[in-house]
Amino acid sequence: MTDLLAVPCMAGTTALTVWVARLRLQAIADPFVMHPWGSPGITPADVRRAYERGHFQPNEPEKQASLGRRGADHVARIAHLMRQGWTDPLQLDVGIPELGDRPDQVVQDGFHRLAAAIVLDKPWVYVDIAGSATQARHLLGPFHQHEPRTAPRLSWHR
Repeated sequence: MTDLLAVPCMAGTTALTVWVARLRLQAIADPFVMHPWGSPGITPADVRRAYERGHFQPNEPEKQASLGRRGADHVARIAHLMRQGWTDPLQLDVGIPELGDRPDQVVQDGFHRLAAAIVLDKPWVYVDIAGSATQARHLLGPFHQHEPRTAPRLSWHR
């Protein structure tokens, strides 16, 4: 089983932490399309407007656990991340298809950060990837240990 990056449910395992092309991740997990917060209708334009108006929501752990926050709170959280930035990687689980493991969603934690990266048009995102290395490369393309200085060359060949 050398193809495994990490098994998320096992204590003491760590995922592969790398940079991947944001557009590749966005193609399979776009928070503006998927509505992971249960607030349909949030758009990049809403986030830019909140940023320009100074509507920011800092990270509050008790609110982070609630998926029922109002859409305006999510927009303000994304705007805050655009202003402050972030250093923690998004948590991804690509599953292990050869064992029948296919997660409902690839992004396990980090939809607000991904949304901020989308609005900021960042070419690369920092991620922890758990699951099959083959599946990760299939979904996300090449991995980079350090943030590349150039825009990704995207290939959609499967």
